[in-house]
Amino acid sequence: MRVCRSRSSRSADATYGFARVVAEHEGFSGTTAGFESDFTGNNGRIGYGFSATELDITISGTINDSDLSGLLNGDGNSTTGQTLIFTIGKTFALN
Repeated sequence: MRVCRSRSSRSADATYGFARVVAEHEGFSGTTAGFESDFTGNNGRIGYGFSATELDITISGTINDSDLSGLLNGDGNSTTGQTLIFTIGKTFALN
């Protein structure tokens, strides 16, 4: 398990703090994170990754609360956001 805390950033538009906890075990992973200061919110991610025929394949799902998603429902109110992510990669060396 990895823990990051109080990673702060300042841009021209916003100042924020960021904290996250990551857990990984035998291809499975889970992350929870939160933002604070000029904008606030939480997100979570779960996923699974494996190698097959020299390719690295992952599938993960992310959910953001209504403060971070940037999405609006039919009434114009903030709503949660969900994302499903598939990746295929290949590792190689440049000589």
